Amino acid sequence: MENIINSGDRKKSLSGWLLDHHNREFYSNLKLQKFLFFYEVLSELEEGYSDFYKLKGYEKGPVFSHVYGDHVYRTDKFASAAYQSYHRNKGLIVENRAKLSGFLCRILNDEELSDLTHEFNIWANKEDEILNKKVSHLDLDKEDLNNDDLGLMASLKQMYPPDLIESHSVISLANNNFLVNNNDLSKMEQIEQNKGTQFLKVLQDLDGEESLINPVFLELSDEGVLLVD
Repeated sequence: MENIINSGDRKKSLSGWLLDHHNREFYSNLKLQKFLFFYEVLSELEEGYSDFYKLKGYEKGPVFSHVYGDHVYRTDKFASAAYQSYHRNKGLIVENRAKLSGFLCRILNDEELSDLTHEFNIWANKEDEILNKKVSHLDLDKEDLNNDDLGLMASLKQMYPPDLIESHSVISLANNNFLVNNNDLSKMEQIEQNKGTQFLKVLQDLDGEESLINPVFLELSDEGVLLVD
């Protein structure tokens, strides 16, 4: 039984997309779960269809329990199954939906992602029961996914449109995730080669500053100075 993959084709294919595009996030169980959750809420928002089968409420947010078991206890086998499923079913994945879900997981840290999913009523409606420590998790009901949840996801969609996601790169350090325009990133690399300026060292010195809120937007001035928004 321990070698059986319990996740269905939809979740395997979505997980395979994350593995193919953002390998680091795939191997983080928390970020994989958030990615799947965001994708399903976006699906409900955009087409009125979503799959919340076996969604459970844990302290750190909603979890698809069958995917959790596969990812934690059958990691290599699940990764292989997810990769194969994705490459068989690429046409079933809505790219912009997956890109936004993956982007959110890249620009926020684990704690911020958990806090964000706690804002969704589908989890918050059972918060007291989940956090009372008497049970490790509870079943979550799709009926609790309400208009406020869809409105929150619509706001995130508006905040991070496809052109922004495509035009920016994410630089992830220990505490902060920095967003830099791809053109500025190319200029930074050229400056490093020509002048030996160590932009990564600058970011490492900034990483963890209490005033910084993820994602941290970076801009390169005409003088080659790194500006932090």
